[in-house]
Amino acid sequence: KITTPPRTTVRVNTLLTNTQFVVSALRELIPKIQAYELYEAECGVKVNYNKLVAPHPVLHDVVTIDTLRSTTCVADDAFPRVWIDRICAEAVLRGAHVFAPGVKAAQDSVLSGSR
Repeated sequence: KITTPPRTTVRVNTLLTNTQFVVSALRELIPKIQAYELYEAECGVKVNYNKLVAPHPVLHDVVTIDTLRSTTCVADDAFPRVWIDRICAEAVLRGAHVFAPGVKAAQDSVLSGSR
């Protein structure tokens, strides 16, 4: 069974910056990423960026970024199926779009630029 990773961790180089600065920078940057805008639009869920990015409770030089999850955003059988490789699948689970080199097969009805 393939599941979405629970969170991404980022180690902070505390010789150059501090954890709170990285948390603040990520909270400003992440809303500008198109995948989050699409998630909010398609799933009807407003992302709370203050909860999404947080310092790790135990490791003081680590920042955690929670993965978006939704029970309202479900695969629709009306869409054509596309088979992708492992590397592309891992990127998709982290929020990326499917990229062309990762596509291994697709139904005949899939055209370039299809959603």
